[in-house]
Amino acid sequence: MRNGSVLVIVLWIIIILTILAVSVSIVSSSQVFFTRRYRSQVTEYFIVRAGIALCLAELNRDKELNTYDALNEEWSNKQEFFGERPMGNGFLSVSYEYSNYLTVLSDEGSKVVTNTFYGMVDEERRININTASAAVLQTLFRNQAVLSPLQAGEIADSIIDWRDTDQTRRENGAENSYYQSLSSPYSCKNNKFDIPEELILVRGMRPEIFQSVKEFITVYGDGKVNINTAPRPVLLALGMSEALAEKVIRCRAGPDETEGTEDDEVFTQPSAIVSALNRKQSLTQEETTQINNLISTSAIGVKSAYFRINSAGYLADINTGEIDRKNSKRITCIINRNGKIAYWQE
Repeated sequence: MRNGSVLVIVLWIIIILTILAVSVSIVSSSQVFFTRRYRSQVTEYFIVRAGIALCLAELNRDKELNTYDALNEEWSNKQEFFGERPMGNGFLSVSYEYSNYLTVLSDEGSKVVTNTFYGMVDEERRININTASAAVLQTLFRNQAVLSPLQAGEIADSIIDWRDTDQTRRENGAENSYYQSLSSPYSCKNNKFDIPEELILVRGMRPEIFQSVKEFITVYGDGKVNINTAPRPVLLALGMSEALAEKVIRCRAGPDETEGTEDDEVFTQPSAIVSALNRKQSLTQEETTQINNLISTSAIGVKSAYFRINSAGYLADINTGEIDRKNSKRITCIINRNGKIAYWQE
């Protein structure tokens, strides 16, 4: 009987010790997992920051070389420099999707060709909603959101009323009295847009309309659109005809008809745009007038001052050595040539 009691006690002690051991093991495993994950996150963060530092160095180098900015320059598209570059036990990548919106015929019908570019995106390829005229804004919204002239005009006038400093309502616009009359009232800003997403607050704007134009608008820069980098929808919004916009892009693409490559034609200064286009394909008198009007009104230029960086950091899988894209860190920021950060999102 006594021996039986001792055996039971010993068994209970073994069970309790086993439970404790399992508990300690689980806690330790969890701590090891979270420690490794934290270390990975920190590593990914600094890889991403290294990508941004790499962009700053490239912009600084480019500033000393050229008086223009174009898609075939290294800041815009250089895979060996920005594409999944080894960094410690991981990789960094700075990239974006580029579409020139030229219609290309294929076996599946007409389609827009989109390529991955490894580098930065200049903001001057976009329409600046803080400086654009009502006509430019109206054309952009009519084309991209497929709106009627009245709807597009309402949005264009409301944008200008939102950003100007007075309370005088444009013909189809909206000032403070309109916004205060809403079921959830708020004030008309009467100042410049700080971020493009502010457009959601403007009269007539809907999420789907904003989504249709967000890739073509900015709040950075002096308002001049860089003709070397602007996509077709932006060129059309500026008032170019369909034929002229296509001539500009095909001229930029060079003999291989692919933008962002070494044989691209570059407009080195505004005064050289017409002659460069005429060397490739003759302009009509009307097209020449369109270009000259855009130059004389300072609507187009050949340089960029603000750049969007989409930097990503990846770690290699411990077992396979392959890039683990499921667990990555990404930062999007906008900087100027002097390295000043205008926007930052993690």
